[in-house]
Amino acid sequence: MSNERITEDIVRTHFKNDGMFRSIKLEEQRTNHRIIKNLLKSASKRGTEQSGYPEFIITFPSILDSVILIECKSEVTNHRSKDTENENPEKYAVDGALHYAKYLNNDFDVIAVGVSGKSEQELLVSNFFLKKGSSEIKELVDKKILSIYDYLNLFEEKEIAEKLKDENILVFASELNQELYNYSVPENERAAIVSGILIALQNKNFRKSYSIEKKPSELVEDLLKAIERVLKSKNMGDKIKILMGEYGKIAQSNNLSIAETIRNKETRVEEPNTLLRDLIFELDKKVFPFAEYEGYDILGQFYSEFISYVYGDKKLGVVLTPQHITELFVEIADINKDSIIYDNCCGTARFLIKGMKKMMELAGSDTDKKRKIKEKQLIGVEDRSDMFTYACSNMMMRGDGKSNIHLGDSLSPTMKNKIKELKPTRGFLNPPYSTSVSELEFVYNNLECLENEGVCVAIVPINCILAQTGNDYNWKVKLLQEHTLEAVFSMPNELFNPSSSTVTAIVVFKAHVAHPDNYETYFGYWKDDGFIKVKHLGRVDFFGKWKKIKRDWVENYINKKEISGTSLKKHVTAKDEWCAEAYMETDYSKITKEDFEAEIKKCVLFKELN
Repeated sequence: MSNERITEDIVRTHFKNDGMFRSIKLEEQRTNHRIIKNLLKSASKRGTEQSGYPEFIITFPSILDSVILIECKSEVTNHRSKDTENENPEKYAVDGALHYAKYLNNDFDVIAVGVSGKSEQELLVSNFFLKKGSSEIKELVDKKILSIYDYLNLFEEKEIAEKLKDENILVFASELNQELYNYSVPENERAAIVSGILIALQNKNFRKSYSIEKKPSELVEDLLKAIERVLKSKNMGDKIKILMGEYGKIAQSNNLSIAETIRNKETRVEEPNTLLRDLIFELDKKVFPFAEYEGYDILGQFYSEFISYVYGDKKLGVVLTPQHITELFVEIADINKDSIIYDNCCGTARFLIKGMKKMMELAGSDTDKKRKIKEKQLIGVEDRSDMFTYACSNMMMRGDGKSNIHLGDSLSPTMKNKIKELKPTRGFLNPPYSTSVSELEFVYNNLECLENEGVCVAIVPINCILAQTGNDYNWKVKLLQEHTLEAVFSMPNELFNPSSSTVTAIVVFKAHVAHPDNYETYFGYWKDDGFIKVKHLGRVDFFGKWKKIKRDWVENYINKKEISGTSLKKHVTAKDEWCAEAYMETDYSKITKEDFEAEIKKCVLFKELN
């Protein structure tokens, strides 16, 4: 029996190290789930009509009718009976898991898992799926304990899996950022550290050896060597020198690379300095495993979210575009598989990543096209060396090491000519705010680089498109003289919370077609994206409203639908205010008691969550 505990510990550790562990309820040899408890009240493997329970019962608070049952045996010889007609649930792991599953599958979708073996090397795993109400037992091809994300997808709960994944990534990014703060790791070093670790873990030798006890300085040296090896293997070419310059900050961090002891600000205790090794372990176990099946999306998303926390500090002067807005840009721009996307203020490459994902989906199974998308159809310019580093590594973690990301000033004639030669057809940007250069100059610069009738989508402070005098007004004039203002969308006031209080709008231009006389621009009042502020998480899609809201917004724009209180068409000049609010009339007759009560409920909920 004691050996069986070894098997159980392997299973337990597997799930506890899963990045989505907080999304499940893991119970051992018992359950507080009222329905499951009742169904198993006569499920004893001995046939005594007594209650019986498998080693592990996993349920999902977000899904009421799905359950995972896991039965363990220490010996691989006790994995599965050979006589399928005469099951022996007491002796065999698979037989036991299926035994319990049959008691539940009239009421639940059940995944039954049989696990045997006393080490990860010899472990035998069999997964089965029993659809609710069906007697069919489907054995899955996977012969390992799967991730929580994968099990959720087996239940055909992909949408919930994605939502839970996002929430867990947000929480973990927040926790990790707090941990680095507690050990006095400066904000401007944190992104480089996490980015470097995620790259180094792609080196198999480093991943196997980092846990070996060694001095902090030795581990840092191994880490930097692993980063360089990975960059070389990804054909990063002359970018390697710039990137390694940024990752060299890790070696300069006293708390990571030199000090034998380190003080925890929260506990005020001086501890042995295992901070770097602990960080690598956490990222290896809780984040990196996602790369095995969806690193393209999940690994990079964690990375981007962490950078958001770091650069969310206003004093660093960086405002990153929220993930759901980058998705919106892709839809507004009507991207196809042949689009060539350009971002002249690319930051961490969020727009390019979303664009790449969309084009890769459209390319289907065409591997040559997918390679071309990565190598030829993604262009970015960034003038900060740290952000340039994160953009390159962010793209690389999605399988792209040769993207056209350039370090330099996008406004310079030399850079502009270089980009023009690449013939971009779609422009995305979130320009730097509150600098000496007008945000609209960056929009104009992007449009200059696009092919004729290319589409530029930008998010800018609303004050610059309201201007009726001054530098911003002059750029409005110039934009309309050379390009068509297709649409303007007023965004939620707290869209960039907490990193910025700037109120913004999305502008859409058609390149190199002068704004026609009497042309009606489409204006959208897109103030409610369904996101709410939650303590420690920022603005999140707590109620899952965003998918429908985005679909409605995009459909209304494509069809140029005028909806009272939401959208309209209006001929404007540079002298006019470019926002829906300037032309919409509030219909107070439509405000009901229910509307008032709904707003009160929102306020109450906000206080509860914060």
